[in-house]
Amino acid sequence: GNALLADCESQNPSIRNFCWGYIAGVADALAGAVDGAMHGVTVSAHKTNCFPKAVTMRQTTDIVVAYLKNNPQNRHRVASEHIENALSERFPCR
Repeated sequence: GNALLADCESQNPSIRNFCWGYIAGVADALAGAVDGAMHGVTVSAHKTNCFPKAVTMRQTTDIVVAYLKNNPQNRHRVASEHIENALSERFPCR
Protein backbone atom coordinates (compact mmCIF):
# COMPACT_ATOMS: atom_id res chain seq x y z
CA GLY A 1 0.00 0.00 0.00
CA ASN A 2 2.73 2.47 0.90
CA ALA A 3 4.60 1.93 -2.37
CA LEU A 4 1.42 2.13 -4.44
CA LEU A 5 0.41 5.42 -2.84
CA ALA A 6 3.90 6.82 -3.45
CA ASP A 7 3.73 5.72 -7.10
CA CYS A 8 0.27 7.20 -7.57
CA GLU A 9 1.41 10.54 -6.15
CA SER A 10 4.73 10.61 -8.00
CA GLN A 11 5.62 13.62 -10.12
CA ASN A 12 7.27 11.22 -12.59
CA PRO A 13 4.70 10.34 -15.28
CA SER A 14 6.22 6.88 -15.87
CA ILE A 15 5.90 5.95 -12.22
CA ARG A 16 2.37 7.37 -12.06
CA ASN A 17 1.45 5.32 -15.13
CA PHE A 18 2.68 2.20 -13.33
CA CYS A 19 0.23 3.03 -10.53
CA TRP A 20 -2.65 3.38 -12.98
CA GLY A 21 -1.71 0.16 -14.77
CA TYR A 22 -1.45 -1.82 -11.54
CA ILE A 23 -4.82 -0.58 -10.32
CA ALA A 24 -6.36 -1.28 -13.73
CA GLY A 25 -5.02 -4.84 -13.73
CA VAL A 26 -6.28 -5.66 -10.26
CA ALA A 27 -9.66 -4.01 -10.93
CA ASP A 28 -9.99 -5.97 -14.18
CA ALA A 29 -9.16 -9.24 -12.40
CA LEU A 30 -11.74 -8.47 -9.71
CA ALA A 31 -14.36 -7.65 -12.34
CA GLY A 32 -13.64 -10.99 -14.02
CA ALA A 33 -14.12 -12.79 -10.71
CA VAL A 34 -17.49 -11.09 -10.22
CA ASP A 35 -18.57 -11.89 -13.79
CA GLY A 36 -17.48 -15.50 -13.29
CA ALA A 37 -19.42 -15.81 -10.04
CA MET A 38 -22.53 -14.53 -11.78
CA HIS A 39 -22.15 -17.32 -14.34
CA GLY A 40 -21.59 -20.13 -11.85
CA VAL A 41 -17.79 -20.13 -11.89
CA THR A 42 -16.23 -20.79 -8.49
CA VAL A 43 -14.17 -17.85 -7.24
CA SER A 44 -12.30 -17.11 -4.05
CA ALA A 45 -14.10 -16.16 -0.86
CA HIS A 46 -12.74 -12.61 -1.03
CA LYS A 47 -15.00 -9.58 -1.08
CA THR A 48 -16.32 -8.65 -4.48
CA ASN A 49 -17.29 -5.38 -6.04
CA CYS A 50 -19.81 -4.49 -8.68
CA PHE A 51 -18.55 -1.25 -10.09
CA PRO A 52 -20.44 0.14 -13.07
CA LYS A 53 -18.90 -0.24 -16.50
CA ALA A 54 -19.05 3.55 -16.95
CA VAL A 55 -16.52 4.14 -14.13
CA THR A 56 -13.35 5.59 -15.63
CA MET A 57 -9.80 4.60 -14.80
CA ARG A 58 -9.29 8.06 -13.30
CA GLN A 59 -12.25 7.53 -10.96
CA THR A 60 -10.99 4.09 -9.98
CA THR A 61 -7.53 5.48 -9.21
CA ASP A 62 -9.02 8.37 -7.21
CA ILE A 63 -11.07 5.90 -5.14
CA VAL A 64 -8.03 3.73 -4.41
CA VAL A 65 -5.79 6.70 -3.55
CA ALA A 66 -8.47 8.13 -1.22
CA TYR A 67 -8.79 4.74 0.46
CA LEU A 68 -5.01 4.53 0.97
CA LYS A 69 -4.90 8.05 2.43
CA ASN A 70 -7.85 7.35 4.74
CA ASN A 71 -6.43 4.06 6.05
CA PRO A 72 -2.78 4.75 6.92
CA GLN A 73 -2.83 2.13 9.68
CA ASN A 74 -3.17 -0.61 7.04
CA ARG A 75 -0.91 0.69 4.28
CA HIS A 76 1.79 -1.86 5.11
CA ARG A 77 -0.46 -4.55 3.62
CA VAL A 78 -0.24 -5.75 0.03
CA ALA A 79 -1.49 -3.22 -2.55
CA SER A 80 -3.99 -5.52 -4.26
CA GLU A 81 -5.84 -5.96 -0.96
CA HIS A 82 -6.32 -2.18 -0.73
CA ILE A 83 -7.65 -2.00 -4.27
CA GLU A 84 -10.14 -4.78 -3.56
CA ASN A 85 -11.25 -3.17 -0.29
CA ALA A 86 -11.57 0.30 -1.80
CA LEU A 87 -13.72 -0.90 -4.69
CA SER A 88 -15.79 -3.22 -2.48
CA GLU A 89 -16.61 -0.33 -0.15
CA ARG A 90 -17.46 2.07 -2.96
CA PHE A 91 -19.32 -0.38 -5.21
CA PRO A 92 -20.69 -3.23 -3.09
CA CYS A 93 -22.59 -6.04 -4.77
CA ARG A 94 -26.22 -6.15 -3.70
